[in-house]
Amino acid sequence: MRSLRVSLLCLVVVVAAGSLTICSAQNGVQPTTTTTTEPTTTSASTTVEPPRTTTVAPTTTTVEPTTSTPRPTTTTPKPTTTTVEPTTPSTTEAPITTTAVPPTPTPMPDPVMGTWTYAENNKTCVIAQMAMQFNLSYFDDANVPRNVLYNIPSNATVKSGSCANETNYIELQWRTSETSTQESTLKIMFALNSTEKDFALTELKLNLTTAGPAFPNAKAGEYVVLSNNQTLFKTPLKMSYHCNK
Repeated sequence: MRSLRVSLLCLVVVVAAGSLTICSAQNGVQPTTTTTTEPTTTSASTTVEPPRTTTVAPTTTTVEPTTSTPRPTTTTPKPTTTTVEPTTPSTTEAPITTTAVPPTPTPMPDPVMGTWTYAENNKTCVIAQMAMQFNLSYFDDANVPRNVLYNIPSNATVKSGSCANETNYIELQWRTSETSTQESTLKIMFALNSTEKDFALTELKLNLTTAGPAFPNAKAGEYVVLSNNQTLFKTPLKMSYHCNK
């Protein structure tokens, strides 16, 4: 496709009263189209939006109170220990007097039954079957009184006796310790009353050496004498008596 170009030659003559435009067309030249563009009046309808009212809600912040309980401060004072060095006075110490505690004696057991007889000319006049215990007092080596129970040993031997018409007696002997050289004795005498046809105990005599374990801290060579001369235990002739205690 070929294009047709029309040349337009325009001569602009300025006239005082106005302007005149003369145009002549030329071949090959495209006519110049003068387009008078009317001013376009654009009425812009501008709607101004009213100002936005923004209501800001107040922010309420509740601050919780902080309760702080201070811990009590306990201060334990350290004890002050003051060590005072002892002052040694230059004095002469008095001698210490020690009183020895006397040993406690071993409790005495019950006495053991023993049997003793005395006879003359093949005739027995005294038969003693007994277990005897005595409550005695003695002084120890510190001169302090002591009380002890003492049993007549069942292995005591017959030392002497008598089968006279009016009196009969039996005497026993023994040693209170293996190292003792003195004999301890017990004499029992009975008397006959021909008028009343009875007999009775008329003498009981104990001569005891305070030696051996039965007499703690006893003085050496001391002895105890116990004597009874009262008339006791009257009994009809041809009979005997029994004493439980």
